[in-house]
Amino acid sequence: MYLTKLLKNEGKKVAVLSRGYGRKSKGYYLVSDGINMLVSVDVCGDEIYHTASEYNVAAAVSENRVQGARNLIKQLNIDTILLDDAFQHRWIKRDLNLLIFEQNFLCRNNFFVQNLLPTGIMREPFNSVKRADAIIINRKFSNHKKILNKNARYLEGKTIFTSYYEAME
Repeated sequence: MYLTKLLKNEGKKVAVLSRGYGRKSKGYYLVSDGINMLVSVDVCGDEIYHTASEYNVAAAVSENRVQGARNLIKQLNIDTILLDDAFQHRWIKRDLNLLIFEQNFLCRNNFFVQNLLPTGIMREPFNSVKRADAIIINRKFSNHKKILNKNARYLEGKTIFTSYYEAME
């Protein structure tokens, strides 16, 4: 959740909006106001609960991303919303589209054809990569440049970042 830290350090009022996979509820819930946790993990799902509690970031869950974003802005006067797993939700306006790939997916020949995350064959059509403004490769490895060069036709004009996992304190 480096982006939340970075944006908060820039003075932005940041929130994370998720669908809330694995939760036992439906609808919109404000998970955290950035200081206090407001619902239980059953209501929101474990991933967003963990994100909100560990990074002290405002967070909400909603199947309807547009309504969820509106609620966050209205309730907390948020100016920056990070949408979790929302690349395919094109009806919500965004300033930046990021795609994240795990390095082991890049090792396959046609990684863009089969492996847009969250994983699943053809989760997104192949040509959807064009909508990405930048691509993040998680867990940089020694031959990543070779694999990027092999797939250069898919990456033309894209900014490429690498990232890694970091143990939490």
